[in-house]
Amino acid sequence: MVRCRELLVAARKKPKPTTPPAERPRSLLPPIVAGVGAAGLGIGLAMASAARGRHDEAVLEPTQAGAQDKQDSAVSLMRSANITMIAAGSLAAAGLAWWIIDVATHRAPKRTTALHVGPGSIGVTVAF
Repeated sequence: MVRCRELLVAARKKPKPTTPPAERPRSLLPPIVAGVGAAGLGIGLAMASAARGRHDEAVLEPTQAGAQDKQDSAVSLMRSANITMIAAGSLAAAGLAWWIIDVATHRAPKRTTALHVGPGSIGVTVAF
């Protein structure tokens, strides 16, 4: 009787196995943000190329008034291109940094193997 009571007390004192916290999946948002930034850089480059073309047209314009209009348009388009490329580059850099941090902090699930030996039984637990 005393032996049974000792076994019950010892069994109650054993810590119960805890389940590991659920693994969070990697976010899709960082590569999307980086991709939108990269697309914005492409748009900014296209705008800069168009501005360069308008400047070249302004240089070849025979009249001063026509040349001034084309040059003003080229300057305005180049300003917009610069703003677009700065904003898009910042967005792409932020998305890339976020993506790197997300990958670095993502933990792979732990694989465990345990052997359980009891009175009249032997068991193996594998988790992956």
